[in-house]
Amino acid sequence: MKYSDGIQEEGYFEKGLIGNDLEINNIITVTENKWITVYAIDNVGNETISQVQINNIDKIPPDDWSFTISNVSSSQIAFGGETVDTGGSGIAHYYFSINDGNTWVGPQTSANYTFTSLAENTEYMLKMKAIDNAGNETISSSQNATTKKLVNLTFFVPIVFEDSRLGDEWTHRNHILDLYNTTQNSYYAYSQSSGNFTRYAYYEMRGIGVSNTYDSNGNPVTIPEDATITSGTLNTRVGVTNDGILYSPDVSINISTTGANITWSRNNVSTNTTIWSDNISVNFTSLPSRNSNLGFSVQGIISGGGISGNKRLMCSYIYAKFTAQWQE
Repeated sequence: MKYSDGIQEEGYFEKGLIGNDLEINNIITVTENKWITVYAIDNVGNETISQVQINNIDKIPPDDWSFTISNVSSSQIAFGGETVDTGGSGIAHYYFSINDGNTWVGPQTSANYTFTSLAENTEYMLKMKAIDNAGNETISSSQNATTKKLVNLTFFVPIVFEDSRLGDEWTHRNHILDLYNTTQNSYYAYSQSSGNFTRYAYYEMRGIGVSNTYDSNGNPVTIPEDATITSGTLNTRVGVTNDGILYSPDVSINISTTGANITWSRNNVSTNTTIWSDNISVNFTSLPSRNSNLGFSVQGIISGGGISGNKRLMCSYIYAKFTAQWQE
């Protein structure tokens, strides 16, 4: 058997004297699109030819293209976009880079990819590479993208007076308003009686992160609309005074709101005694959203105190300390 480039007739091969020999296992290797004529002759001199057109060899790389950056956060960059393979073999894979092609992620059949766990506020140089089924490749031009900066802000929210509730039996309730990031006890609300009692006061935090919100220096602040409150503590300072005679009561103060609860108690409080707690701080187990309100119940209980002298429960301040996070 012989073969020759182009379209040939039987006589061209001169009974097998002209033409190229086939490779092992009768293989013909070609590297470009063209016509080939294959010639065969048997032992008694019968001849035949076959004319074959080769048109599926792809030496054309995929078309140049520009990808799209679809999402950028503080830790992620997503980008991608398909190209066309004019050579005809079709796109096989895509590769992605965020360091101008020094290293690649792939192969991927998808033309989109998201890089994660990136450093915040950092510039990255993005590139894509497309490879067709014939192994031809095209690398896109670079595009720069900078991850967003992650901002954390600690802010303080004091309580405000909520005067629409019944059962307000605490005196100087406004003395614990607008106090935050403090340890003072010179101003306080209190409830007192010569006998036993259970009494309530009601407060609110309003417009959390938007109004009635301060930084550590006492300056008003407003957190952005897309901010998320990530942590928070409820803080207070409470105490008891017993001016009673002969009786040593048990006392407790409970401060409760959605996601946080503080209980302070003392048993057998001696006569002529004043006790102040240290600053009490508990974590919120569920956090409020931006611009929401929280209602507070302050409950004071004295039991076993007899009816002589005054027993006073005191609350110096109540405030929340929150941390908000957003990207910019």
